[in-house]
Amino acid sequence: MESVPRLYVPIYILIRVSLMTLAGAVIALLLAGASPLARHAGLQPSSRREIALVALTVAFPLACQVIARGPAFTGLRHFTFVVPPLAVLAGIGIDAAVIALSSWRKPFGFAALAAASVYFTWNASVLFRLHPYEYLYYNPVVGGLYGASRLYVTDYWVNIMPEAVYQLEQYLDRTERLGSSLTPHDYTVAVCGERVSFERERYAIELRLKRVRLHWIKNPQ
Repeated sequence: MESVPRLYVPIYILIRVSLMTLAGAVIALLLAGASPLARHAGLQPSSRREIALVALTVAFPLACQVIARGPAFTGLRHFTFVVPPLAVLAGIGIDAAVIALSSWRKPFGFAALAAASVYFTWNASVLFRLHPYEYLYYNPVVGGLYGASRLYVTDYWVNIMPEAVYQLEQYLDRTERLGSSLTPHDYTVAVCGERVSFERERYAIELRLKRVRLHWIKNPQ
């Protein structure tokens, strides 16, 4: 994590943040830098300066990280504070785009608003399907979670431990029933994560089953 490529964090943001959010932020930046576009969107010079200030709160820390090549703990862990201003820029950009299109052709403005609404609704459905692991969201640039699997960080915090231990117990129940011996076996389990999270789930399950079958081991042979 202390020797990642210079562009690691900016690229990570590009693949983790909603595409509509990124598009809206880009539109806001274009409006801040082009007065004719800003006039069509109904933005005053003061609004353009405010957009530039919000954009600076996103760009400056990312630029510092790229230039100084600082550490990038778990991708976005130390840069989550840039996401709220990025969302603010997206809201400004989408709103301004709808206003500009409506002033040109009202149906186009309605169409743009409908498209943004449909995309955000679809995005919400993705988060709903990921629940309670919404933080595993990856945008379509890398093919979503399926495309990011084994290429990028997914369950870094091992929050899947309850399901993992439970499904392991179910698997052992099935295989032991199919085996020739009816005597339960003991198993050692190596965990790529914190021991305490494994022990907590194992204890809860085995308290119900009234037997100890899984044993944590630090270094598997």
